[in-house]
Amino acid sequence: LSSTQSAAVCIQCLTDERVFDYADVLTDAQEDDLRELIAEKEKEVSLDIVLVTLNEDVGSSDDALMEYADQFYEDNKFGYDKPIGDGVIYVADFPW
Repeated sequence: LSSTQSAAVCIQCLTDERVFDYADVLTDAQEDDLRELIAEKEKEVSLDIVLVTLNEDVGSSDDALMEYADQFYEDNKFGYDKPIGDGVIYVADFPW
């Protein structure tokens, strides 16, 4: 994924990265495949698409995970059409 693929639509994102494998559950090849797929799908659906894997306990409730996702999205200013604009974030927690 080149920086121009995401940067062309993400006006003020703080990063062009869309795959954050903090839990280290994906291989490098899987991460690359996901980046490619995400770049393609972002253009099709006009949304930023972000994937985050965690290996920490962010809280036992769905609300805690949702708060983490919201904060992560806002902190990085994701949004296809504007900062903190249209997009989707998927956060998977793998507390080992």
